[in-house]
Amino acid sequence: MMRKQEMAEILDRSFATQFPEEHEGILDIQNASANCCKFNRWGSIVAVGCTDGRVFVVDFITKNLSRTFPAHALPVTCLSWSRNGRKLLTSSSDNTIAVFDVLTGTLLHRIRFTSAVTYAQFHPRDDNKAIILQLNYLPTVEQFSPRMQKVLVNETPGSTDETVSAVAYDRKGKYIIAGTGKGRLIIYDSETLRHVAWCKQNTVQQIRQIIVPMKSRFIITNTQDRVIRTYELEDLIHQKGQVVEAKYKVLDMVNKAAWKNVCTDSDGLYVCGASTKAHSLYIWESNTGSLIKILHGNKGEALMDVQWHPTRPIILSVAQGGVSLWTQARVENWSAFAPEFQELEENEKYVEKESEFDMEDEDADEDMTNKNQNDEDDFIDVMNVSPSEYLASSDEEDCDVMKPARNLESGPLWYIPVPPEIDNPETEKKLPDDITQLDDILDPKSHRSMWRSYKAETPDFSDETQEVDLNVHGSDGSDSEQEERKSRSASVTSASSVPEAPVTLRVPTTKSNATSPTPSTGSNNFFIAGMFDGKERSNREAPPMPSTEGVEYPRAASWAAGNCTNVLNDDKGKQLFRVFLFQSLAEENLGFLEAMERLKKMKNGDEKVQFAKDTLNTYQGSINLSSGSMKALRNAINTETLDPEEMGPAIKEVKRLLENDQFPRFRRSELYLQYLEELLPRSYAEKWAQSFEGLLNNHVGRHHFRLFLRSIHAEENLRFWEAVVEFRSTRHKASAMNNLGRVILNTYLAEGTANEVFLPFGVRQVIERRIQDNNIDITLFDEAIKHVEQVLRNDPYVRFLQSAQYNTLLGKLNY
Repeated sequence: MMRKQEMAEILDRSFATQFPEEHEGILDIQNASANCCKFNRWGSIVAVGCTDGRVFVVDFITKNLSRTFPAHALPVTCLSWSRNGRKLLTSSSDNTIAVFDVLTGTLLHRIRFTSAVTYAQFHPRDDNKAIILQLNYLPTVEQFSPRMQKVLVNETPGSTDETVSAVAYDRKGKYIIAGTGKGRLIIYDSETLRHVAWCKQNTVQQIRQIIVPMKSRFIITNTQDRVIRTYELEDLIHQKGQVVEAKYKVLDMVNKAAWKNVCTDSDGLYVCGASTKAHSLYIWESNTGSLIKILHGNKGEALMDVQWHPTRPIILSVAQGGVSLWTQARVENWSAFAPEFQELEENEKYVEKESEFDMEDEDADEDMTNKNQNDEDDFIDVMNVSPSEYLASSDEEDCDVMKPARNLESGPLWYIPVPPEIDNPETEKKLPDDITQLDDILDPKSHRSMWRSYKAETPDFSDETQEVDLNVHGSDGSDSEQEERKSRSASVTSASSVPEAPVTLRVPTTKSNATSPTPSTGSNNFFIAGMFDGKERSNREAPPMPSTEGVEYPRAASWAAGNCTNVLNDDKGKQLFRVFLFQSLAEENLGFLEAMERLKKMKNGDEKVQFAKDTLNTYQGSINLSSGSMKALRNAINTETLDPEEMGPAIKEVKRLLENDQFPRFRRSELYLQYLEELLPRSYAEKWAQSFEGLLNNHVGRHHFRLFLRSIHAEENLRFWEAVVEFRSTRHKASAMNNLGRVILNTYLAEGTANEVFLPFGVRQVIERRIQDNNIDITLFDEAIKHVEQVLRNDPYVRFLQSAQYNTLLGKLNY
């Protein structure tokens, strides 16, 4: 009897409460400003839409970012997952919707509408259909392939002047439930799109939201009269214009709070309302209407969205650009590790049992011993995936077909495989034969900076001999040079001293007009002898600018989102990046990567070896590689059986240089901004007059705003804002965050600096104290950035909208 009571107590503490009780943390979305979020069907992945049009896909198990989609140019308004989790539907204030393949990250469909899209939802059983609701327009059912659009017409009696304000599918997609601005509910057949029933709520207020739980026949309405009502769908289907009473009703009796958003658990047992006035979540039991919990976030934050996990008592709330995570209160339950575990209030002397360490317990019950032996013989299958029933769909009818393929090519997408990124892979390091190469191993940063300065000087190679720094790669790897370096190294070693200046050696170099063999794979503009020499570079013809034909603004704006891969995967973006690299004297890096890609595709062995040697002769004196990677590259090319995989270290170093050095400068370059300005629709720029955040989150808008601030001597405020955005993006790199925080303090906040940003008394002092105490995190500049944003919004932003800078830009843009 005692054991049953203990077990009941354990189960009650672990599983009695099925609603969140405390704040656990926030999701990391790279300092973006979140606007809405949505779980997939199993709650293993969550999508987060942002005010700048980007969509982040986060693995909810590991809390790591899996995908980033540059979906829209204006804030994302709604998200919807397909039934199998492979497609993601997004809608935005820029009058468009987009459908993405989540696994590959590709855009499948994009549709433009007349007005801003406020709601979008996939059909629960068909990811080729979706229901769309535009602002001040009738809802439509969209078919993606083949393209088709059908309008839901309101033909109910006495509803000619009513507009649809909310819409949703039922859990199986058999019906479409629409709510009007006067409290009326209309139910349509999803196939014929004809209304089958309509009724009135006991109010004439607007229906703001319709929520359908995943595993019940209820529907929940969020109405402007601040009451959340629950109905049974079966009761509504048989109505013909009558006034229906809600089965359950919940509201805030004390504060009379209105609800920005409402969510519910999968069974509809609990209802959560997100207040419009504060970051507060009210949780009720739906069948009794009793308020059981109020969760309070930070003061002064305004809620934007709230979502309940499909299978667990977890809630996500979006407020002030962040995504907060609310979970159950965790109770340490040590008895779960051993049934006989006892918690002691004070230390007691432990008395060892006589049979404690015996192989067989003589005092144990014989039946229990046989049972334990039988348990050891049980076979546990750890290879095959067996789906759990609670992870099935809304009606739990497809539990047997929920098993995904092992290669993820078919079936539901439970998770997104993401390979780990290793910044500093462990490689076998050996002492070099040449002592002068120790500088490259011990201090690679100084080597790179020296190489950049060496390239920028573009020395004259017209002489037959040239002084070359031994710490700089650029030799051809000839035997004579290696022997001369070894002899030089020996003399330095015997002297037992390190020279104060870099050791130089006069080595023979080819003239700039020397020739090198051309690969046999056809014409190739990258294989030109001496193309990266000082004289030849100045005589080269610049690559052509990509045309804007066929390129829309969201596509071009996506090149600056995420990482360098977004640019290199787009033909027009790659060409624009090539032009930038040419102007920055660094186009050899891109040329080397393209040559390596062509090498991997070659089939002929002899042709591949010859191409690899020509590539090495062309780029070895130009690309920025460490000595170890250069040596591995040479060894791979000089082997009889050429293996492109052995060139991996060199390829990774070049990619890292493009990602960390040249791509960030490309995003801020005049070249890229001018290209974006040619594509920018006038409607985008006109919306900056209604959205200060939209202005700051747009590349072209922020550029012109910076030029205006420069004219009124207030540019330091925007530069400080951009520096803080970069500071927050380094949240997982403690050393980088510490260094950047001190740089921002000394550049923008220290008294008397040329770029000083003026803050209220005490704000700068708190920042200085936290930096001195090494108490640095992403909240370091929160108070300062709030003040700067308010300063920019109150005066410069208003003046910018009336300035010649803004009006001139509007005059140049096309609709």
